[in-house]
Amino acid sequence: MSGEGWGEDARDLVYTELCRAITDAGAAGETLYLARLALLLIEQLKSRDAALQAIAEAKDRSEG
Repeated sequence: MSGEGWGEDARDLVYTELCRAITDAGAAGETLYLARLALLLIEQLKSRDAALQAIAEAKDRSEG
């Protein structure tokens, strides 16, 4: 996902807010926060298949 339409300033702002939210969640709440965020973002996709594809791609990339 290339983030087309995102300028550097917008990307920096969102990244900063994401980091702040993760920090606020704390070590104990970080995983739950990220899972909830992922679910909310996945719900923005147009189909179940697109969501499953994104999950598979993220897994493939995290496994090396």
